[in-house]
Amino acid sequence: MSQIAIPWDRMDPEYLTTPQRWDARDLFRFIMVLGPTSSTIDMCTFAVDWFYYGVRSTADAHAVKLAHTHWFPEGLLTQTLIVHLLRTAKIPVLQSRAVRPLVLSTLVIMV
Repeated sequence: MSQIAIPWDRMDPEYLTTPQRWDARDLFRFIMVLGPTSSTIDMCTFAVDWFYYGVRSTADAHAVKLAHTHWFPEGLLTQTLIVHLLRTAKIPVLQSRAVRPLVLSTLVIMV
């Protein structure tokens, strides 16, 4: 739902000054940044599951359900925030701000 507002987003002015070409290096850079970032967030989630929820095996069905419940919003929030990384080559929020509908839809999903 948060991505519905993407068509109303504005581009960075300097991005529009010259024609853009597909560059495979940008995809590689994206993979090298987002892959480890996503994995680190997942490892932190698993650490919370291990230390806070006490999930050590699948034997405790209640703890496993708590871990699944914990992991779902973490994944949802991560994917929602990634929209802001994809929309600009700059640092999101600090160097390039999204339009109000995109920010509001992101905040609604996070709440």
